[in-house]
Amino acid sequence: MKDDNTKQNQPSTKYLNAIIGFSLGALLWFLSPLILGHKEPWDASMPFYLIAILTFGALASIPSPKNYLVGPTFIYIGQFTYIFTVHGGGNLWPIALVLGIIYTIPALIGSLIARLLLKKVKNRET
Repeated sequence: MKDDNTKQNQPSTKYLNAIIGFSLGALLWFLSPLILGHKEPWDASMPFYLIAILTFGALASIPSPKNYLVGPTFIYIGQFTYIFTVHGGGNLWPIALVLGIIYTIPALIGSLIARLLLKKVKNRET
């Protein structure tokens, strides 16, 4: 068991899930035209978008698996921050916000899978 001094010397992961989630959400929209040829990633083939969101959800929960809800939440926020700052939102933005919540479910699933896998690995180490 670690003592308090060891915990104080470790870098904080408190905000890493949020930073990574936000960055991945914006990155998905930034890369979509370059990789998929579509301005909006959900206009490309749906398996790509769902797999990307699932994978990003898992990646965003790695720094602090106990905060597994933070990464997907910030993936959502990162996507819509990018949409509103780069694309201006458009006239269907209220519908997009609601659909974005639905499309965040795979990110939550990915995050939960990563949490469970990391917990299993940690239990094997002890």
